[in-house]
Amino acid sequence: MNIRKYFYKIKNNILNFNLFLILLIFFMISCENTNKSTSLEIYHLPPDAIVERDVNMSGAYAQQRDDFFAVKNFDSANDTHKNQIDNFVVQRLKADPYLTDNKNVQWTMTFFKYGDGIDENTKHQYDSDYAIHTLFAQHKEIAYYTFDNLKGYRETLFWENFEDDIYDDKKRKIIQDYFDKH
Repeated sequence: MNIRKYFYKIKNNILNFNLFLILLIFFMISCENTNKSTSLEIYHLPPDAIVERDVNMSGAYAQQRDDFFAVKNFDSANDTHKNQIDNFVVQRLKADPYLTDNKNVQWTMTFFKYGDGIDENTKHQYDSDYAIHTLFAQHKEIAYYTFDNLKGYRETLFWENFEDDIYDDKKRKIIQDYFDKH
């Protein structure tokens, strides 16, 4: 009888330990997937394109700079994600003197959905019909920001639904505050 109780006790301990290991593995897998899917990541796509133009009286800018970015895990309904992009833009403006060191210039930052051909290694270019109409097609845009050294902060547009032409084009408070202080 004692031997039978001893074997039942060992059997229960082994089953409890196996159940514990299985639950631990499921917990680790679920935490790993959650962390990967929710964090917003922004990648700058090289190179920065600066287009030089002849200065004219029609109000065109002598230089125009376009920076492209890929944004991974963006949720258009999540205001925190929009604020993270706003903060990223402010940090770029602080770190890069393009607007303050040049005269008669415009700077546009465009953010695209990560995936569907666009990742952290994609070169930003408009050198072919494929690049213009397919790779960097407008329906892949998340947002864009426009600045110049005459007016400062000109506009921001966040696409909410491209197919139905629904967007938020209100100026962003974080960026407006940055320009009000400088």
